[in-house]
Amino acid sequence: MLGLAAIIGALITVWTFGSWVEGKYASWREGRPEAQYERLSRLRANVQLDSISSRLEEPPEICDQLGRHRSCTYAKSNYYVQVMVDKNNKVLSFAVTARTRDFHPVFWADGFRIVLGETTLAEAMPYPDFIEGGVGAGRFTYVEGGGGSHVANFQYYLVGINNAGDISRGSPGIEIDSLIGKYPKMNGRVELNVDVHDFLEERAVQEFRDQPVVNTFAMTAPFVDPSSLEQIGVDDISVYTLGGRCSLTSCRSSAR
Repeated sequence: MLGLAAIIGALITVWTFGSWVEGKYASWREGRPEAQYERLSRLRANVQLDSISSRLEEPPEICDQLGRHRSCTYAKSNYYVQVMVDKNNKVLSFAVTARTRDFHPVFWADGFRIVLGETTLAEAMPYPDFIEGGVGAGRFTYVEGGGGSHVANFQYYLVGINNAGDISRGSPGIEIDSLIGKYPKMNGRVELNVDVHDFLEERAVQEFRDQPVVNTFAMTAPFVDPSSLEQIGVDDISVYTLGGRCSLTSCRSSAR
């Protein structure tokens, strides 16, 4: 009997160890950049918020009411996902921001290949139809957008730079400040008060767009104009003020 008990105990130990190894392998496999890239490539707008949570395998860390809509943010070690939803939790837009310099998810929009942390503004958005930006105390954001036609399924796609994500390849905050300072209506998250194409003709703007790489990609639901959304992408306010300081491993908040 003792021999049989010993054998059963050994088998249980082996099975337990095997399960532990399998769990560790699955965790490692899902945590690889390739797996994370695949997860992000399957994000969609015009779905329920629960669908985004299912894709990212956890609920949002932060949700806050911004005007008519809610902004919800997911925080992972390598990236943020910020989502705008309506009162029925329908996803109006999602935005992915790379947090680390070695994280390079790929997105396709309107025939352009956009790699966060590698593609410049000019490469990602040669002829934007929508530009906005803002600079505050210790923070900045700049976003360009295009699409909206039947060719793009009436969806807008946007690329941008903000200092909540990785900006190791140069900090464009000063350049953004000097550019948008000439356009008062652009400060404080408002669109340009001049024609976008006139803005893009300026040499300073052209030089600026050729240098920094984008760390944020966003997509709207069909027929949702980005100018109708209170926020596009995570920024320092949503990361620090709403949810407390986020580390590279977690971002916990009581605001759900």
